[in-house]
Amino acid sequence: MPQKDRDIIAKSTDLTVAELLLRYLSIEGTRYIFGVPGAPLAFLLKALKEGKTGLRYHVCRQETGAGYMADGYARISGKLGVTMVSAGPGATNALTGSAVAQSCGTAVLTISGEVARSTFGHGGFQEGIDATLDIRAIYNSADIYSTVITDPSNFQILIEQALRACLSLPRQAAHVSLPADVGGMKFATDILIPKVPANYRAVPAGRDPAAAKEAMDTLAAAKRPLLYLGNGCRTALLGGQDMTPAERTAVAQRRAAFEDMTTKFALAVTTTPNAKGVFPENHPMSLRNYGFGGSNWSVEYLAQGQKTDSSEPLPYDALVILGSSLTQKSTNNWDRILIPRGPIYHVDLNQSVIGRGFPITNGVVAEAAGFIDDMIEYAGRIKGGPAVAQRAKLIAQLKEGAEAPPPTDPTSAQLVRALNDVLPTGSHLFIDASVCAAAALRYMAIDPPTQMHNAFNMEPMGWAPAAVVGAALAAPDRICVSLSGDGGFMMNGAEISTAAQYGVGAVWVVYCNDTLAAVEIDLQRQFGGDGWMDLYKLGAPNLVQFAAGLGANAVEANIRDFGAAALAAFDAAKLGKPQVIVVRA
Repeated sequence: MPQKDRDIIAKSTDLTVAELLLRYLSIEGTRYIFGVPGAPLAFLLKALKEGKTGLRYHVCRQETGAGYMADGYARISGKLGVTMVSAGPGATNALTGSAVAQSCGTAVLTISGEVARSTFGHGGFQEGIDATLDIRAIYNSADIYSTVITDPSNFQILIEQALRACLSLPRQAAHVSLPADVGGMKFATDILIPKVPANYRAVPAGRDPAAAKEAMDTLAAAKRPLLYLGNGCRTALLGGQDMTPAERTAVAQRRAAFEDMTTKFALAVTTTPNAKGVFPENHPMSLRNYGFGGSNWSVEYLAQGQKTDSSEPLPYDALVILGSSLTQKSTNNWDRILIPRGPIYHVDLNQSVIGRGFPITNGVVAEAAGFIDDMIEYAGRIKGGPAVAQRAKLIAQLKEGAEAPPPTDPTSAQLVRALNDVLPTGSHLFIDASVCAAAALRYMAIDPPTQMHNAFNMEPMGWAPAAVVGAALAAPDRICVSLSGDGGFMMNGAEISTAAQYGVGAVWVVYCNDTLAAVEIDLQRQFGGDGWMDLYKLGAPNLVQFAAGLGANAVEANIRDFGAAALAAFDAAKLGKPQVIVVRA
């Protein structure tokens, strides 16, 4: 970056703390803030009303939904997602959204209002400082960073620390509490206001070219190697909506070169559920996703390679894991079938997750994009090993013979296949916690630039119906779809009203079976016997009327008619009105 762009502007004491806080958000490229207003936010709300920063405050229907919208916005834009809520219950309602962002590696900053400092410890209305409620501590237990700004003199150091925490790698969630009176205060001395984020934060770019060379040599020489990609590879291979043209070109070139590398060396590639579609699932080397809702291709590839008899010519003998923390759903309950008879490389910028869940032979602290670039560069200078042709043949034969397992819920499987058939290229699909989740992972094939997003590290019901609103704001030129069950939809379906108010043309596909079917299926599988199904009914609500009453175009469709209904909804969504399709089981 040229030095002139790094210059820090000297500024007098004209700004209030609230005004400077919004200036920081603007510097970070944030365009939208999500939340529910309240009196403790008075000076922030005044500054937003004056509109000097160009930020727009989207008033949501509940603070948890606001947190999910900030998550969706951050995932798609590549920028900071911001939730701004009031004190007390406003802050506690927003907590789940912040905790989900932290668990999924999304950069979300939650700003909560607080009572004036003069009332600290007096039991003031909605106090969260020195009372039974300690908001800082609550968020500190869920996020990477939580603080209270108590004076203009400590504002800059604390807000910059929160932004550093959110926007480092891996990206994380942070919380800042701002007492009502502090927001309106001005600074006692001249302050220095940054022009660009580089004035106060840097993004890790750790590389280990020697380790990348060694990993590539291992993959090339192995008989049946596996590349296992986690969600930490998403930005490296797919980027974000708000990339510069140069960044967009660099990402596209990296993705193409990475795909070429896997073809040249016949490297089988699978992904975690969270990273489904990061590598194109119709690529010859793709085994689609492993773990929860995993493809039979990846399971068969591993199972065949575990055989010890001489009839198996290609034993599974090398694994390179890129950007995954190896959670329960990513590893199929830490199934040891993932452990090869050979080296395991685990590459992640967060050293605390390396080697978690499985013993490894080589742990590498490195950023995904840099490691992939180093692998690609070295791969261009070497030849494939003697097993390349045999591997390519094996993968092709395996994909022809290994069929998908029968669905637990046949109608949800039919639904996701029908959605896959009509989903426009470049869409963003948000998957909620429901019986549709496993079906979407198992029966859909996602190729970039289409992307699938989920929150399976925590898997909250109701996440997708709200997150999709933030996503559609970040990418108004793309079709953004929420796929959920009726239970999750009713948790945050009220945010359709938020979308309607601000002209957001997202699409909600709701699988309506009038029950919490995923719970019933799990309980029946665990305990057996009869009586589990239909035990958790939802009261047969009319979701078409519900959605229409909130401002959506809402229709009911069966599986046979779903494709036509979806295409009509995609077209109508481009006009900026919410679209809801309710599909009956």
